[in-house]
Amino acid sequence: MGPGTIGSSGKAYQAYYQCTSTCQTRRHSTIRTRGGRVPNRYGSNPLSTRQTKLVKRPDGTEKPGPCRPVGFHSQKFTTTEQNYPIYNREFLAIMRGLRQWSYLLKGTEIPVLVFTDHANLRYYHDPWKIGPRVAGYLPEREQYNMLLEYKPRATNRADGLSHCPDYEGDNPDNKDVLVWTDEYFCEQHTAIRVFNSDSIDDELDTRVFQAQKEHQLELKQMATAHNLTLDPEYKNTWRHGTALVVVADNALRRGVITLCHNHKASGHPGITKTLQLISPYYWWPNMKAFIMEYIRGCATCQMSKVNTNPSHLPLFPITPAENALPFKTIAMDFITKLPPSGGHDTILTITDTDCSKASIFIPCKEAIDLEGVAQLLLIHMVPHYGVPKKIISDRDT
Repeated sequence: MGPGTIGSSGKAYQAYYQCTSTCQTRRHSTIRTRGGRVPNRYGSNPLSTRQTKLVKRPDGTEKPGPCRPVGFHSQKFTTTEQNYPIYNREFLAIMRGLRQWSYLLKGTEIPVLVFTDHANLRYYHDPWKIGPRVAGYLPEREQYNMLLEYKPRATNRADGLSHCPDYEGDNPDNKDVLVWTDEYFCEQHTAIRVFNSDSIDDELDTRVFQAQKEHQLELKQMATAHNLTLDPEYKNTWRHGTALVVVADNALRRGVITLCHNHKASGHPGITKTLQLISPYYWWPNMKAFIMEYIRGCATCQMSKVNTNPSHLPLFPITPAENALPFKTIAMDFITKLPPSGGHDTILTITDTDCSKASIFIPCKEAIDLEGVAQLLLIHMVPHYGVPKKIISDRDT
């Protein structure tokens, strides 16, 4: 490891070389504490792409003085390890420091004091569901007598050796990636046609106003019976509460229902919902019955409506005739897809439905036609029971 790797300063390299020489010549005395009263110490400082460990000891005076670094370990995180959560990276940094000096730190009577500037290790102070990687650290951690002490970064700074500008290297992963290329963008803005429902409302209201002007005499006769009132702002405009009165014009009333029922934003609601949508704005006598008749005739509603009481086809049982003879009324069917046997793969079943419920089983082939079935009846049934009067079949042939 040369000066170019450690840093640009020759003094830093000389200090590191002197520290390394001291650790190699006085390996055991660097960790052993004075009088057994001060714990062994090392600090951790995991960065986003690298980790640093500093082992410290008292300076040898009678009074424990400031700690001095006596060992150094730096190792770059892999690409996968860089994606670990911060508390897992800190945990990994501590475990690597313990492994680096495991021959000095395992099984010590005096606790090994670990300084860290990351309070996020307290994440594991609460119970969590951990992954197999962190679970693998736990048996190894039990081999050390250690304590964690949090020190803010201002008082626990790593030395210059851990901040080499060339240590991180060049990571080409996901660098200068163009996510949305030009081919994903239109050259011109897409024209969007905005649907203006207010224009439809205004047109419909205009038709209602015009119809009221033409039926003023009819509206005055209805006013007392249905509690109609004149609008104070618009002359000759009649209202039922806040709703406009739609005069006896079925086409205009269907237009009102179409606005609140057939519109894409409405979604063809039911009778009650449609009535709730129309009532605040429009009114006419027997409005509910008119809406009910309209919706029952809506083709879209009838196609999409779930039939909760589906009709079932009637059953017509086969009633036996009185004093019936055997095999005068027969039912025929085929049992197909059987394994070949003697050149046959199908069985023709002939059942007496009126008298005995007896059956005749005749082997045949699945490719048999109508003439072949008639030939089997002539050979196997007609000589014994005669020609049947009724044949029940599902028209297999």
